[in-house]
Amino acid sequence: MAKYRSYRGRSHRGVTILVVILVLLVLASVAIFFLPDFLVYTEDGVRLEFPLFNWNASPSATPLASPPASVTLEIVSPSPSPSPSLSPTPTPAPTTRGLFVAQALLGKPNQLQALKTLALSSGLDTLVLEIKNEKGVMAPDDEVLAAVEALSDPSLTLTACLSAFIDNTVTRSKVTYGVKYITGEVNWIDKSENRWINPYVPAARQYVIDCVLKAKQLGFTSVLLDHVHFPVTGSLDKISYGAQATGTHTEAMNLFLKELAEQADGIAVSAFALEDTLATGQNEVGGQDLQAFKETFAALAVSCADSVPVLAEPAVMVFPADSELLPEGLKTSKQGWLVRSADGDYPVGAFE
Repeated sequence: MAKYRSYRGRSHRGVTILVVILVLLVLASVAIFFLPDFLVYTEDGVRLEFPLFNWNASPSATPLASPPASVTLEIVSPSPSPSPSLSPTPTPAPTTRGLFVAQALLGKPNQLQALKTLALSSGLDTLVLEIKNEKGVMAPDDEVLAAVEALSDPSLTLTACLSAFIDNTVTRSKVTYGVKYITGEVNWIDKSENRWINPYVPAARQYVIDCVLKAKQLGFTSVLLDHVHFPVTGSLDKISYGAQATGTHTEAMNLFLKELAEQADGIAVSAFALEDTLATGQNEVGGQDLQAFKETFAALAVSCADSVPVLAEPAVMVFPADSELLPEGLKTSKQGWLVRSADGDYPVGAFE
């Protein structure tokens, strides 16, 4: 007898395999389009990060759209930039080469022309006109203006020279301005028979500044002040500076420098410095402080004897006309110089 198996229906295995294949194809398609947005390339390799499940991810991390051809991590420690040099800029030495024109010559056109010719033929660059002398006399305005016109030249700088605190005139007309003897209200006189303005008196200091401003009114753009100090020679023990002398000489002189700087806007002011002020930085008797002078004045000058002194600071040397002019060492010096004569009698050939 024949045997029959019971019918269980058509097998579904093939259909299941087909469905699995189709699902994998769909997932692969999804991965191709969406997974790159969750790939993060780091120095340790590539990792898959899903924002919803990655609580430790850095908020600034930005996933890359596509992996680079190669990833190389290079750590460079930047070398510190060298510190800029803080060396102070050296102050250039003065280069003035010139002649001093005494006040007695200002009203003499022929002598002025001779000095101008001498300066130009000798390659000099400066003429210093004495408009207020040690006697305290101011040259007449018309005389100064005529001298400026006669001496003017594009190759020459004209500078006004004024005696600051030696003044035999205002100390007589303004008795409170003068340095006194301790025995009374008589003006003290030094060995050269000069009377001195008292730097402790505010009105007296202002008078000196007004003389500088007068030079500016006459058209000068530079001024050279002489005797910017207290008396340093003579019977100093017999001097009285009065009740207003409440500080040191240096403090009083520095106050004058401050007042001068505040008022002399637009004019370059230079000054004679005492020789030991330049050499040591200070003259307490004269009240000169080198640092204050350097901060106030455009240049410094120093009166010299026949030989050139050894100075710690560059300065314009001022030689008397009867000395041995321009020694060999000075001809090539970087320091400036002036030749000063009381009467304008400059030796022929002195500036060759």
